[in-house]
Amino acid sequence: LRSCISRLAFEVSWLQSSRSDVQIKAGGNNPVVVDGRLLSRGESVPLPIGAEVGFPYSCSGELTLFLRFRLLAAALPDAALAAAACAQTAVLDFRDLSTASSASSQVRTQSRAAWMLRVSFVEGLSVEELAALPLFAREFQVDDASQLVIGRQHQPKAFEALLAKAPACLSFISRSHVQLEARGDALVATNVSSNPIYVDGEPLARGESTHLRKDQVVSFARLEGSTHALFVSLQVCSS
Repeated sequence: LRSCISRLAFEVSWLQSSRSDVQIKAGGNNPVVVDGRLLSRGESVPLPIGAEVGFPYSCSGELTLFLRFRLLAAALPDAALAAAACAQTAVLDFRDLSTASSASSQVRTQSRAAWMLRVSFVEGLSVEELAALPLFAREFQVDDASQLVIGRQHQPKAFEALLAKAPACLSFISRSHVQLEARGDALVATNVSSNPIYVDGEPLARGESTHLRKDQVVSFARLEGSTHALFVSLQVCSS
């Protein structure tokens, strides 16, 4: 279930002058639920005292929460809360590190690219209809030095939205279908499903991996007679 939680799942912020003005912002591709409401990536909503934040996964097409948090008021005086709100969480002393090592680390950090798979085609949807879908259904972001698994279990609402006009195709998307791993300047795709994946029209069998390049197209396919028909395509983008 750890793969159902993004590295940056959500952020919680508040004003130093007010305990009640708390906001939560969803930050990952995997879903986050606030009081039963599914948040889109980048969406920010109020988080009142007593609100429940949960991480769901898909079980037989339904979302089930496997981890929950509840916001409670801290039993601290206002002065202590104000100090906590503006205090530094940690101070790290890097004076013992050499300048060369620091510079090398900065170069490595700057060279790492963030990757994204952007939906470019969906069977049954026009270009305008695709563009009107929420962002969480159209873009799958892979953070630096991290993994992302794409499938019905991990992005259930995204695929339901994408395939609203072709619901029969949902059965051709596995619960865990393709694993994406950002390795420095490379993005590696691995088919972890018995269902097919195509990269630029070439099949990627179960257990096979390939390095993806910018502008390549990753597609999901369904069986049509003795051939495969592509019904969802995602274009590889990098920053």
